[in-house]
Order: sequence, then C-alpha cells, then structure tokens
Amino acid sequence: MKFSTLLKTMLALFLTFVSTSPIKAEEQQDPLNPPQLPVVYQNLQIPSHLTEPFFLFTKQPLYKHDSPPKTYTMSLVSPSGKVIKSKYLAYKSEVYPLRNGYGYFYNGSFFKHTEYLVYDKHGKVSPMGTCCDVGFNQIHGEWFTGTDYPGNLPYLYNAKTGKITKKFPDADHPFYVAEPTTKTFDPYFLPYGEMVKDAKGDEYYKMGMRNIHGKKLSKPFFDEYFGYGEGWHRVKINGQTHFISNEGKIMLKPSRNYKVESNMHSGAFIVSGKLGNEEFYVLMNKKGLIVSKKYAFIRPTADGHFLAVTKNNKQYTFAKINAADKVVSPQQYVLNKPEQLKELKQTGQLFHTDTQIITNTANNKSFNFPHQLLITPTNETVAIEYTISGTKKIGVYTHDGKLIYEEIIK
Repeated sequence: MKFSTLLKTMLALFLTFVSTSPIKAEEQQDPLNPPQLPVVYQNLQIPSHLTEPFFLFTKQPLYKHDSPPKTYTMSLVSPSGKVIKSKYLAYKSEVYPLRNGYGYFYNGSFFKHTEYLVYDKHGKVSPMGTCCDVGFNQIHGEWFTGTDYPGNLPYLYNAKTGKITKKFPDADHPFYVAEPTTKTFDPYFLPYGEMVKDAKGDEYYKMGMRNIHGKKLSKPFFDEYFGYGEGWHRVKINGQTHFISNEGKIMLKPSRNYKVESNMHSGAFIVSGKLGNEEFYVLMNKKGLIVSKKYAFIRPTADGHFLAVTKNNKQYTFAKINAADKVVSPQQYVLNKPEQLKELKQTGQLFHTDTQIITNTANNKSFNFPHQLLITPTNETVAIEYTISGTKKIGVYTHDGKLIYEEIIK
C-alpha cells in the first residue's frame, strides 16, 4: 500500500471515530447519572406562561440504554423543563394531578408497605408511605391520610409543613368525601367508631365526633360519614342524611323526599329527586329550603360555584351558576351525549369528563380530533392520546390547545 493511500485511510478512520464518539458516549450514558432531561423529552415546547409542573407520558425509552416500556412511563416536569421525577405506571389512575396546590402519585410497593410521592406546584416532591393495603388519600389541599408501618395506625399528614400531624391508635381509618374548594375543610374534627350496646344488650357499630387531640366531642350515634363542608358534617342516621356540627349537634335534617348529593358548598348543598320517571337536581340552603329551579344535573366547582345541566328538546346544555341560582358565566355549553352529564367536571379552562374534553371556557373546541384523557387535566395542561389520519399519538397540550410535547405510538 502506498504511503499516501495509507495516510488517507488512517485519516478517514480518525474522522469516523471523532464523528461517532459523541453518539456512543450518549448511548453509553451512565444509568446512575442520567441527563437532567431524558432523551425522549428533548423536543419539549414549553410556553413561557406555565407556572405549574405537568405530566408527560411516553411509550418510548426515556434514555438510549433503556428497553422500550411495556406501558406508559410518566414524568413530572417543571415549567422550566426539568424532569423532577420519572415513573413507570402500571395503571393510568396512579397519577393524581394538582388539587389546591398539591397532588401525588404511586411509586410501587414491597410486602405491605406502599410509597406515594406528594408534590406541590413548585415541583417539591416528598415520599410518603402507607401500610396494609389502605390507600393514601388526599382529603383536601395539603392534607392527606394514610396508615403507618408498622402498627397500621391511621395518620393525618400535612404536606405544607411536611409533618404527620396526628396518629390515632384507637380509631378506624378515616374516610372522607372532600369538597373541591379551598375554604371548606377543617382537619381538626374527625369521626371515630365504636361498638355500642342498645337497651337489649345488642351491639352495633356507631360513629361519633372528636377533635384532632383525641377528645371525644359526641358519643357514637350516627352510622355513616360523608365529609365536611363549611362547618357542617354530612352523616347518615337510620338511613337518612343529617348535617351535624363538630360537637355532634344535628343542624339540619333534610326532607326524605330528596336524596342529598353533596356536602355544604358556598352556603348550599345539592339534592336530587324524581318527578315521574325524570330525575332532577336542585340546590337547598342551610334552612332546608329549595333555592334553585330544577336541573338535569348539578355539580360543585372548585371556585365555589356549580355546573348546572339543563335539558331542552332532547338537547343538554350547561352553565355555571352560584348558590342563589344566578348565572355567573355568560356562555352556554352543549353536552352532545346525555351519558356525559353526571361525569361533567371543570379543571382550569376545560370542561371534561373522566375520559373526554367537552369544551373550554371560551366555548370552542381546543382539540378538534378524537382523544382520550390519560389523567385528569391539571389547571394548565392536559395529557391525551389521539389518532390523526390513522396515526396514533400521545400529546401534552395547554388548555388553549398549544402543543407542548408529542410522540407517535408505534
């Protein structure tokens, strides 16, 4: 081989090595020290106005050394694009988006101990454990409940302070139906349960009220507990709903002609009834008086109002009303499918069900293609799965339809 030919061959080999080594370095990235932003998320287009962390989903490997995931991998991402936490999800429902500043997601289990990750709108993540097949629940905003390990003791946790506020060694695990408003939850008054005897000596399970320090405020006298709103607890006594005070005093016993559907919310609560075969919903005030017209359905909203569905000529429309039945939104929105009405919710700018976005608050269709929600929307973003021209995709969008991230599902 001539010297000139050998020199050219060596030069070509050197250039090939130089040009390919960065790719090899990226492919051989140390799994224990991954880059701040996973490879699959390098094409994020994050708008400057986002203020909350949001969720991204992928069915591709996060890093080049990874194998393709069997199902979704979820990442919690800050508004600046930093991946705060990535987690393989066995089920979509294991992610619980921000509600009044806090949310959580599931992180796996071993033996009977299960770990959940609590996060806030600033992206701070705190691990919390719960025990013995009892779910970790967000009861309101920064307040959570679970059971510890060992001991299986119910506890109340405050994410703002990062402390377990109280354990209850003599109590059943508390069950709550929390209202979606920041003004109605008081964690310092809780139900407790005991076995009590009647005049014949027969034993029955009843519940009473106590404070967070363990002081019993009322003897056990009610059968079921449904949550708290604006000073009143909703309970059931002998099959009928009552509202009681923290001390167990009966404040209101609504008429048996109606079924109570909510806790107290902005000075009113929702009840349902039947007229012939038609079900209807109305609002009642603290005096037990009806304060609204009949609707096909009513649901409370996070801003202290209500979504009220009306049926006219087989068409369902809805509007936002206050507790005095005054329309507080000038828009009227259409429900195309009757079965959607009881699933109707509002998150941020979106009206949606558990699976579909119906419209936004501007009353236009932000996503003009068939889609399915991957999780409940956050206040600023929505993660959806959809098909366009036969191509299946995962995407994350702002509420006004601007694309943040998209990938093709192969």
